[in-house]
Amino acid sequence: MKIQYCWRCDAEVPMLDESEYEQVRAAYESCLRSVKKYRERHNAPLEDTPLAELWRPVQQVYARLTDVVGLDPEHILKHRISALGPPCVKCGRPLRTPQARKCASCGHSRAA
Repeated sequence: MKIQYCWRCDAEVPMLDESEYEQVRAAYESCLRSVKKYRERHNAPLEDTPLAELWRPVQQVYARLTDVVGLDPEHILKHRISALGPPCVKCGRPLRTPQARKCASCGHSRAA
């Protein structure tokens, strides 16, 4: 885990390394199967599905790894170090992706 800027959160947050990400991803996939099973078993539309309860294991794994609680499970998967680019040479914030050519925070162009 490494604290880095998240452009979605507009804040410094714990970003997951690959082994931590794998733990969260495995919990996410398990929860996704649980949501699907619940909906099939109860013939329930998404709005009648107890999503907070069914997704809680993802939040618990992230909290165990980072001490941060209550994030949206969909958003947790986006807190992955390898999904970010290198730090901007001007402002130091990570580029949005490894392929990004321009810093979204300060507008500085990355050298080719």
